[in-house]
Amino acid sequence: MGFSFRYGVFRVGGGTLCLLSSISSDMADNKTDHQIDILYPFSTSPYFIDRIIHPLKSADMYYTEPYRKIEFTAKYQQQERVYQLFVTALKAIKPIIAQYDGKMVNVKLIKSAKEVIKDVFISLSGNTINISVDSLTRMYKSENTSGNGNIDRSNYEFTISTDDNKRLDSEKTIETINEEIIYLISEITAILNDISFNYDKEVEEYKKLKQAVRDYEQRFSNRLRRYIRID
Repeated sequence: MGFSFRYGVFRVGGGTLCLLSSISSDMADNKTDHQIDILYPFSTSPYFIDRIIHPLKSADMYYTEPYRKIEFTAKYQQQERVYQLFVTALKAIKPIIAQYDGKMVNVKLIKSAKEVIKDVFISLSGNTINISVDSLTRMYKSENTSGNGNIDRSNYEFTISTDDNKRLDSEKTIETINEEIIYLISEITAILNDISFNYDKEVEEYKKLKQAVRDYEQRFSNRLRRYIRID
């Protein structure tokens, strides 16, 4: 008799729900599949009781169900919006950097930046400028699901270049800013592609991969699988 385990870890508001599922067995002439789900009740969300417990669902189904795509889309649409705010702020700060060429790096630079940049927070630590968003802007909420939380990245920073006298080198600093803008735009493009085109493709590839793993497990014994490793 063989057993296989799968598990899923789910975010539920401020807590976590962990589900251990899919214990299967083959019994002599009478093959049967048993599914035992062990719930670690860190949350009693009615949504997850309805969707996970009734009926019981494996981690694979949780991954591929439509509401996961809804949550993914909501999260990364908000991440894309925040990256757009960073790009706008970086473009706006370039003229300020040019004005302070050859001057000491201090809070006066930040005060000048704050006069023209309103949608993000700007701070200075040493020669590093940090750009961040407020707590509401870094949050996402997907409609008709319980999916909510924070985006992956809600702050961005770059280093001001200085000369040998520790005075601001605007040319090198603006070059750095331009590189950061190019990077952020590439991330925005990648996010939009993932939302519009790649999510469904990845799900299909994931299903193929899982099926290939199942086929492999059926073809070879546990003895071989325990001892053969390819890194």
